[in-house]
Amino acid sequence: MSMAESGSDPFNSGSIGFGCAYIMGGFEKKRNIKLLLSAFDCDIKYFDTAPMYGQGTSEEVVGEAFASNRHRISIATKVGIPHSTYTRKAEFLRAIATPIRRYLPKVSRGAATVLYKTGPSRPSPRNLTPSAVVRSVEDSLIRLRTDYVDLLLLHDAMLHEVTPELIDGISRMKSAGKVLRLGVASSVSDIDEIDRIYPNVFDVYQRAWSVMESDEDLFNNKIRIFHRSIMHSLEKLRRKMDDDRAFALRMRGATGLELTTTDEIAKVLIGAAVSVNPHGVTLFGTRRADRVANYAKAILSGPYVARGRALLAAYRHGP
Repeated sequence: MSMAESGSDPFNSGSIGFGCAYIMGGFEKKRNIKLLLSAFDCDIKYFDTAPMYGQGTSEEVVGEAFASNRHRISIATKVGIPHSTYTRKAEFLRAIATPIRRYLPKVSRGAATVLYKTGPSRPSPRNLTPSAVVRSVEDSLIRLRTDYVDLLLLHDAMLHEVTPELIDGISRMKSAGKVLRLGVASSVSDIDEIDRIYPNVFDVYQRAWSVMESDEDLFNNKIRIFHRSIMHSLEKLRRKMDDDRAFALRMRGATGLELTTTDEIAKVLIGAAVSVNPHGVTLFGTRRADRVANYAKAILSGPYVARGRALLAAYRHGP
Protein backbone atom coordinates (compact mmCIF):
# COMPACT_ATOMS: atom_id res chain seq x y z
CA MET A 1 0.00 0.00 0.00
CA SER A 2 1.34 3.40 -0.91
CA MET A 3 1.05 6.52 1.21
CA ALA A 4 -1.33 7.97 -1.36
CA GLU A 5 -3.52 4.87 -1.06
CA SER A 6 -3.63 5.23 2.71
CA GLY A 7 -5.01 8.75 2.24
CA SER A 8 -3.08 10.03 5.23
CA ASP A 9 0.17 11.64 4.16
CA PRO A 10 0.92 14.43 6.66
CA PHE A 11 4.16 15.49 5.03
CA ASN A 12 2.85 17.74 2.27
CA SER A 13 2.57 20.86 4.42
CA GLY A 14 3.51 21.99 7.89
CA SER A 15 1.22 20.12 10.23
CA ILE A 16 0.94 19.05 13.83
CA GLY A 17 0.83 15.54 15.22
CA PHE A 18 -0.13 14.04 18.53
CA GLY A 19 2.57 12.43 20.66
CA CYS A 20 1.21 9.38 22.47
CA ALA A 21 3.80 8.99 25.22
CA TYR A 22 1.10 9.77 27.82
CA ILE A 23 -1.47 7.42 26.30
CA MET A 24 -1.94 4.30 28.37
CA GLY A 25 -4.43 1.55 29.04
CA GLY A 26 -5.83 0.15 32.24
CA PHE A 27 -8.09 2.48 34.18
CA GLU A 28 -7.14 5.28 31.79
CA LYS A 29 -8.02 3.51 28.55
CA LYS A 30 -11.52 4.91 27.99
CA ARG A 31 -10.40 8.43 28.85
CA ASN A 32 -7.41 8.16 26.50
CA ILE A 33 -9.49 6.80 23.64
CA LYS A 34 -11.71 9.86 24.00
CA LEU A 35 -8.59 12.04 24.04
CA LEU A 36 -7.30 10.51 20.82
CA LEU A 37 -10.67 10.82 19.13
CA SER A 38 -10.91 14.46 20.19
CA ALA A 39 -7.54 15.05 18.50
CA PHE A 40 -8.87 13.33 15.37
CA ASP A 41 -12.01 15.47 15.46
CA CYS A 42 -9.76 18.56 15.65
CA ASP A 43 -8.19 17.51 12.32
CA ILE A 44 -5.04 16.01 13.80
CA LYS A 45 -4.33 12.96 11.68
CA TYR A 46 -0.78 12.01 12.70
CA PHE A 47 -0.15 9.92 15.84
CA ASP A 48 3.29 9.04 17.18
CA THR A 49 3.59 6.04 19.49
CA ALA A 50 6.12 3.37 20.51
CA PRO A 51 6.18 -0.03 22.21
CA MET A 52 7.48 1.52 25.43
CA TYR A 53 4.95 4.37 25.66
CA GLY A 54 2.25 4.08 28.28
CA GLN A 55 4.35 1.36 29.91
CA GLY A 56 3.67 -0.79 26.88
CA THR A 57 -0.03 -0.02 26.37
CA SER A 58 0.01 3.09 24.16
CA GLU A 59 -0.02 1.17 20.88
CA GLU A 60 -2.98 -0.93 22.03
CA VAL A 61 -5.03 2.16 22.89
CA VAL A 62 -4.13 3.87 19.60
CA GLY A 63 -5.11 0.72 17.73
CA GLU A 64 -8.46 0.46 19.49
CA ALA A 65 -9.23 4.16 19.11
CA PHE A 66 -8.70 4.15 15.35
CA ALA A 67 -9.76 0.64 14.39
CA SER A 68 -12.51 2.02 12.15
CA ASN A 69 -10.55 5.03 10.89
CA ARG A 70 -7.16 3.50 10.19
CA HIS A 71 -7.15 4.64 6.55
CA ARG A 72 -7.78 8.26 7.63
CA ILE A 73 -4.74 8.67 9.89
CA SER A 74 -0.97 8.19 9.88
CA ILE A 75 0.68 6.15 12.61
CA ALA A 76 4.37 6.23 13.47
CA THR A 77 5.86 3.69 15.82
CA LYS A 78 9.38 2.78 16.81
CA VAL A 79 11.81 -0.07 17.33
CA GLY A 80 14.84 -0.41 19.56
CA ILE A 81 13.43 0.15 23.05
CA PRO A 82 10.92 -2.54 24.01
CA HIS A 83 8.62 -2.09 26.98
CA SER A 84 9.61 -3.64 30.29
CA THR A 85 7.90 -6.47 32.11
CA TYR A 86 6.76 -5.47 35.61
CA THR A 87 6.10 -7.45 38.74
CA ARG A 88 2.47 -7.82 39.81
CA LYS A 89 3.00 -5.24 42.55
CA ALA A 90 4.49 -2.76 40.08
CA GLU A 91 1.71 -3.41 37.56
CA PHE A 92 -0.93 -2.67 40.21
CA LEU A 93 0.79 0.54 41.31
CA ARG A 94 1.26 1.63 37.70
CA ALA A 95 -2.43 1.06 37.02
CA ILE A 96 -3.62 3.17 39.94
CA ALA A 97 -1.02 5.95 39.84
CA THR A 98 -2.22 7.76 36.72
CA PRO A 99 -5.97 8.12 37.46
CA ILE A 100 -5.42 9.28 41.04
CA ARG A 101 -2.83 11.85 39.98
CA ARG A 102 -5.50 14.40 39.25
CA TYR A 103 -7.14 14.03 42.66
CA LEU A 104 -4.46 12.88 45.11
CA PRO A 105 -1.08 13.98 43.74
CA LYS A 106 0.82 13.14 46.94
CA VAL A 107 -0.51 9.59 46.94
CA SER A 108 0.29 9.31 43.23
CA ARG A 109 3.88 10.43 43.83
CA GLY A 110 4.22 7.89 46.61
CA ALA A 111 2.94 5.11 44.39
CA ALA A 112 5.31 6.17 41.64
CA THR A 113 8.23 6.10 44.08
CA VAL A 114 7.43 2.55 45.07
CA LEU A 115 6.90 1.61 41.43
CA TYR A 116 10.31 2.82 40.35
CA LYS A 117 11.98 1.31 43.38
CA THR A 118 10.26 -1.95 42.57
CA GLY A 119 11.22 -1.50 38.95
CA PRO A 120 10.75 -3.85 36.05
CA SER A 121 11.16 -7.50 36.91
CA ARG A 122 13.12 -7.93 33.69
CA PRO A 123 14.56 -4.66 32.38
CA SER A 124 14.36 -4.60 28.60
CA PRO A 125 17.69 -3.74 26.99
CA ARG A 126 17.96 -1.75 23.80
CA ASN A 127 17.82 -4.08 20.85
CA LEU A 128 18.18 -3.15 17.19
CA THR A 129 19.27 -6.54 15.93
CA PRO A 130 17.44 -7.47 12.73
CA SER A 131 15.51 -10.35 14.31
CA ALA A 132 14.41 -8.20 17.26
CA VAL A 133 13.29 -5.40 14.94
CA VAL A 134 11.20 -7.73 12.78
CA ARG A 135 9.61 -9.23 15.89
CA SER A 136 8.96 -5.78 17.35
CA VAL A 137 7.23 -4.59 14.17
CA GLU A 138 5.05 -7.69 14.00
CA ASP A 139 4.04 -7.22 17.65
CA SER A 140 3.33 -3.52 17.06
CA LEU A 141 1.09 -4.31 14.08
CA ILE A 142 -0.96 -6.63 16.27
CA ARG A 143 -1.30 -4.06 19.03
CA LEU A 144 -2.13 -1.31 16.53
CA ARG A 145 -4.70 -3.50 14.73
CA THR A 146 -3.21 -2.74 11.36
CA ASP A 147 -1.17 -4.41 8.64
CA TYR A 148 1.15 -1.45 8.06
CA VAL A 149 2.61 1.60 9.78
CA ASP A 150 3.10 4.87 7.95
CA LEU A 151 6.49 5.44 9.56
CA LEU A 152 8.92 3.19 11.41
CA LEU A 153 11.55 5.03 13.47
CA LEU A 154 14.74 3.66 14.98
CA HIS A 155 14.30 4.81 18.58
CA ASP A 156 17.32 6.69 20.00
CA ALA A 157 19.52 4.89 17.49
CA MET A 158 23.29 5.32 17.44
CA LEU A 159 25.56 4.76 14.47
CA HIS A 160 27.07 1.49 15.72
CA GLU A 161 23.58 -0.01 15.95
CA VAL A 162 22.71 0.76 12.32
CA THR A 163 24.23 -2.19 10.52
CA PRO A 164 23.89 -3.31 6.91
CA GLU A 165 21.91 -6.30 8.21
CA LEU A 166 19.48 -4.00 10.02
CA ILE A 167 19.07 -1.82 6.95
CA ASP A 168 18.41 -4.89 4.83
CA GLY A 169 15.76 -6.10 7.29
CA ILE A 170 13.84 -2.85 7.54
CA SER A 171 14.11 -2.28 3.79
CA ARG A 172 12.50 -5.68 3.23
CA MET A 173 9.61 -4.67 5.49
CA LYS A 174 9.22 -1.49 3.50
CA SER A 175 9.22 -3.41 0.22
CA ALA A 176 6.57 -5.74 1.67
CA GLY A 177 4.33 -2.78 2.54
CA LYS A 178 4.43 -3.28 6.28
CA VAL A 179 6.28 0.02 6.63
CA LEU A 180 5.67 2.95 4.30
CA ARG A 181 8.55 5.16 5.42
CA LEU A 182 11.74 4.62 7.42
CA GLY A 183 13.29 7.08 9.83
CA VAL A 184 15.54 7.75 12.79
CA ALA A 185 14.34 9.32 16.03
CA SER A 186 17.43 10.33 17.96
CA SER A 187 19.66 13.19 18.99
CA VAL A 188 20.96 15.64 16.42
CA SER A 189 24.51 14.33 16.85
CA ASP A 190 23.49 10.69 16.40
CA ILE A 191 21.32 11.51 13.39
CA ASP A 192 24.22 13.43 11.86
CA GLU A 193 26.55 10.45 12.23
CA ILE A 194 23.99 8.06 10.75
CA ASP A 195 23.25 10.44 7.88
CA ARG A 196 26.92 10.74 6.99
CA ILE A 197 27.26 6.97 6.53
CA TYR A 198 23.75 6.16 5.27
CA PRO A 199 22.55 9.33 3.52
CA ASN A 200 19.99 7.62 1.30
CA VAL A 201 18.44 5.01 3.58
CA PHE A 202 16.02 6.99 5.72
CA ASP A 203 13.14 9.18 4.65
CA VAL A 204 12.48 10.90 7.98
CA TYR A 205 14.49 12.31 10.87
CA GLN A 206 12.79 13.02 14.19
CA ARG A 207 14.58 15.19 16.70
CA ALA A 208 14.04 17.75 19.44
CA TRP A 209 13.83 21.39 18.42
CA SER A 210 13.07 24.58 20.31
CA VAL A 211 13.36 28.33 19.84
CA MET A 212 16.45 28.12 22.06
CA GLU A 213 18.30 26.35 19.25
CA SER A 214 19.27 27.73 15.85
CA ASP A 215 19.71 24.40 14.06
CA GLU A 216 16.38 24.15 12.27
CA ASP A 217 18.09 24.04 8.86
CA LEU A 218 19.80 20.74 9.60
CA PHE A 219 18.72 17.78 7.47
CA ASN A 220 16.43 19.95 5.37
CA ASN A 221 16.76 17.49 2.50
CA LYS A 222 14.73 15.03 4.59
CA ILE A 223 11.23 14.96 6.01
CA ARG A 224 11.62 16.26 9.55
CA ILE A 225 9.59 15.72 12.68
CA PHE A 226 10.17 18.12 15.56
CA HIS A 227 9.24 17.36 19.14
CA ARG A 228 9.79 18.92 22.58
CA SER A 229 9.24 22.43 21.22
CA ILE A 230 7.32 23.24 24.41
CA MET A 231 9.26 21.17 26.91
CA HIS A 232 12.66 22.64 26.08
CA SER A 233 11.57 26.29 26.01
CA LEU A 234 8.46 27.18 27.98
CA GLU A 235 9.86 27.60 31.48
CA LYS A 236 13.09 29.19 30.24
CA LEU A 237 11.14 31.69 28.19
CA ARG A 238 8.76 32.43 31.06
CA ARG A 239 11.62 33.01 33.51
CA LYS A 240 13.42 35.29 31.09
CA MET A 241 10.29 37.38 30.60
CA ASP A 242 9.82 37.57 34.38
CA ASP A 243 13.43 38.67 34.91
CA ASP A 244 13.84 41.00 31.94
CA ARG A 245 11.04 43.50 31.37
CA ALA A 246 12.51 44.79 28.11
CA PHE A 247 12.68 41.25 26.76
CA ALA A 248 9.10 40.57 27.85
CA LEU A 249 7.88 43.72 26.11
CA ARG A 250 9.73 42.70 22.94
CA MET A 251 8.15 39.21 22.96
CA ARG A 252 4.70 40.65 23.58
CA GLY A 253 5.13 43.26 20.90
CA ALA A 254 6.25 40.66 18.37
CA THR A 255 3.36 38.28 19.05
CA GLY A 256 0.61 40.73 19.96
CA LEU A 257 -0.08 38.61 23.05
CA GLU A 258 0.45 39.10 26.77
CA LEU A 259 2.08 35.67 27.06
CA THR A 260 1.08 35.32 30.69
CA THR A 261 -0.44 31.82 30.56
CA THR A 262 1.11 28.45 29.91
CA ASP A 263 -1.27 27.75 27.04
CA GLU A 264 -0.56 31.04 25.25
CA ILE A 265 3.20 30.51 25.43
CA ALA A 266 2.88 26.86 24.41
CA LYS A 267 0.80 27.68 21.33
CA VAL A 268 3.33 30.26 20.19
CA LEU A 269 6.18 27.78 20.69
CA ILE A 270 4.38 25.13 18.64
CA GLY A 271 3.71 27.79 16.01
CA ALA A 272 7.41 28.65 15.90
CA ALA A 273 8.30 25.00 15.30
CA VAL A 274 5.73 24.68 12.51
CA SER A 275 7.02 27.90 10.91
CA VAL A 276 10.55 26.51 10.52
CA ASN A 277 9.39 23.03 9.53
CA PRO A 278 6.80 23.83 6.85
CA HIS A 279 6.90 20.44 5.12
CA GLY A 280 7.20 18.24 8.19
CA VAL A 281 5.37 17.49 11.39
CA THR A 282 5.55 19.14 14.80
CA LEU A 283 4.46 16.94 17.70
CA PHE A 284 2.83 17.88 20.96
CA GLY A 285 1.27 15.80 23.70
CA THR A 286 -1.14 16.40 26.55
CA ARG A 287 -3.52 14.52 28.82
CA ARG A 288 -6.23 17.19 28.46
CA ALA A 289 -8.87 17.14 25.72
CA ASP A 290 -9.56 20.86 26.08
CA ARG A 291 -5.90 21.59 25.48
CA VAL A 292 -5.85 19.41 22.36
CA ALA A 293 -8.72 21.42 20.89
CA ASN A 294 -7.19 24.72 21.95
CA TYR A 295 -3.79 23.99 20.43
CA ALA A 296 -5.15 22.42 17.24
CA LYS A 297 -7.44 25.36 16.53
CA ALA A 298 -4.64 27.85 17.22
CA ILE A 299 -2.19 26.17 14.83
CA LEU A 300 -4.39 24.75 12.09
CA SER A 301 -6.82 27.62 11.66
CA GLY A 302 -5.41 30.47 13.69
CA PRO A 303 -2.57 33.00 13.52
CA TYR A 304 -0.18 31.20 15.86
CA VAL A 305 2.25 30.03 13.20
CA ALA A 306 2.82 33.67 12.22
CA ARG A 307 3.04 34.62 15.89
CA GLY A 308 5.56 31.86 16.47
CA ARG A 309 7.63 33.05 13.52
CA ALA A 310 7.55 36.59 14.90
CA LEU A 311 8.56 35.47 18.39
CA LEU A 312 11.44 33.45 16.96
CA ALA A 313 12.73 36.44 14.98
CA ALA A 314 12.44 38.74 18.00
CA TYR A 315 14.11 36.20 20.27
CA ARG A 316 17.00 35.57 17.89
CA HIS A 317 17.69 39.07 16.66
CA GLY A 318 16.59 41.35 19.49
CA PRO A 319 15.24 44.89 19.06
